[in-house]
Amino acid sequence: MSAPPTFDPRALDQIRSLPPSSGGDFVARLVALYRCQSNETLPKLTAAVSDGDWPVVHRIAHAWKTSAGQVGAVALHELLRDLDDQARRGAVEGPEQWIERVAAEHERVLAALPER
Repeated sequence: MSAPPTFDPRALDQIRSLPPSSGGDFVARLVALYRCQSNETLPKLTAAVSDGDWPVVHRIAHAWKTSAGQVGAVALHELLRDLDDQARRGAVEGPEQWIERVAAEHERVLAALPER
């Protein structure tokens, strides 16, 4: 089984194909919001994992996986889904490795997302 791609531009293309709304480029605003929120979320997730606070890890991973999926961050979405599942069950195996993987994929996503 091959690894999922870091970024699938079709997710943003689908949003672009929606009827336009007033107020400018929605995709550019969505990407900018994702960048800002994900950069704020990673340290919160890291702290929760370090503390072993699995309910908080579950809440953060669950919310982040949704926004990652919306912008087409396929591999990050899958990592966060798996982390969410483990945290919901009350424990995460190899928590440090999870944070390393999420942080690395997060950086790849930021590099792959379009600026506009």
